[in-house]
Amino acid sequence: MEKEELVKTINETLDSFKKSLPNFVDDASLKTAFADFKVEIMKSFGDEAAKGISNLEEAVKKQGETLAALKNQAPQKSQTFRDMLVANKEQLQQMAEGKLKRMEINTTTKDILSTSHTDSTLAYREPGVGQIQRGMPFMADLFPTVRLTTNTGGVVRWSEQLAVTNNAANIAEATAPTTQSNLTWVEKSIEGKRIVDFIKIGLDDIKDVDYVLGEVQGLINKNMKIKENSQLINGLGTGNEIAGINTYATEFVTAGVSTVIAPNLVDLVNKIGLQIMIDMLGGAAMTNFVANPTDIQPLKEAKDTNGRYIFENWALGQNPAIAGAPYVANPLMTADTLLAGDFNMGTLFVFDDLLIEMVRTENDELTRKVTISAYKRENLRVKDVDKKAFVKVSSIAAALSAITKQQA
Repeated sequence: MEKEELVKTINETLDSFKKSLPNFVDDASLKTAFADFKVEIMKSFGDEAAKGISNLEEAVKKQGETLAALKNQAPQKSQTFRDMLVANKEQLQQMAEGKLKRMEINTTTKDILSTSHTDSTLAYREPGVGQIQRGMPFMADLFPTVRLTTNTGGVVRWSEQLAVTNNAANIAEATAPTTQSNLTWVEKSIEGKRIVDFIKIGLDDIKDVDYVLGEVQGLINKNMKIKENSQLINGLGTGNEIAGINTYATEFVTAGVSTVIAPNLVDLVNKIGLQIMIDMLGGAAMTNFVANPTDIQPLKEAKDTNGRYIFENWALGQNPAIAGAPYVANPLMTADTLLAGDFNMGTLFVFDDLLIEMVRTENDELTRKVTISAYKRENLRVKDVDKKAFVKVSSIAAALSAITKQQA
C-alpha cells in the first residue's frame, strides 16, 4: 500500500470513529475507549498511525473539557420543587426502602418554575407533561390577603357597628338637646375552611424526581387552585365551604333605574357602579368587574352602521375598562352572570398556606405506594357593613331587558 493511500485510509477510519464517540471528559474513559481501536489499527497500518491517534485523543479530551467548563459557568437559578426534591434524594430513597414514613415540604410559593432539560439520552426528551386546560384561577389575587401566624384558635374575630342613630339637630338659643344619638357594636367571627387533595404514586416511580415534580405541579396549579377559585366565587360559607363573594354580594336592583335604548354591557356595568356608589354613600367605588369572556366578546365585535368598531381599542386587544373598573376575564365564571365591586372591601385570611406532605398511609406499605397530599386553610371575609360594595348579576340578559327603554 502506498504512503498516500495509507494516510487517506487512516484519516477516513479516524474520522468515522470520532463521529461515533460520546463526549468523554476524564482520562480513564478516554483511554478505555481508544484501547481496542488502537491495537486494531496498529495491526493494519503500523506505527505511522500513532501520530493520528494521539492527535485524535487530544482533540476529544479538549472538547470534553470545554463542554464541562461551559456547564460549570451556567447561570444559577432560584430553587424550585425539583431542586428541593433532589436535595432530599436520600430521604426519598429511605422512603422508597420503607425506612422513612413521613416527609414534609413547606412552601408559600404557589407557582412551580420550569426547569432546563439536562439529561443526556439517545433521544431528546422534552421536559414536562402536556396538561389538559381547565382554566386559570385568579380570584384570590383580587382580594387583600392576610397570612396569619399560630395561636389564632382557627378563628378571626372583629367588631363592627350594628346601628347608628344620628339625632344631631338645630335648637334655639339656651335650649338643651332633647334626644341623644346612639351607637351599638357587634362582634363577629369566621373560621378557617380547609381545601385538601391527594394522589398516590408507586415507590418505583418516586425515584424518578421529574415524575414526582410533575404530579406536585398538577396538584398545586390545577386541583387546589381551581377548587379555591370556585369556592371564592360560589362557596356557601356553611359546613366546610368557604364563604364565596356571591354569598356576600347583593343582587343588581333594576327597580327604579333609568332605562336605556338598546343597552349593552357597558350600560349595565355603569349602573352597577352607580348602585355601589349610592348604597355605600360614597364609601366604596367599583375596582373590577368579572365575567365570562363570552359575555364581553359582543362588545369587542360591535360595529356602527358604517362597519367601524364602536370600541376600537377593545377590538384591537386593549383590556376593557368600564366606569374606571378594569374587566377581569374568567372562563370559570358561569356565562350570562357578572360580578362587580370594590374588592378592597374583602379580605382573604390564610390560616395555613399551601402545605405539601409525602406520607405513607393506610395500605401504602403493602401496595408499595406513597401518598402526596396538599392542604390549605383559609376563608374570605366581607364585613356586613361593606356587603353592598359587591353586586352580582344572576342573568345579564334579564338585567339588560329590565333596563331597556321601550320606544313608542
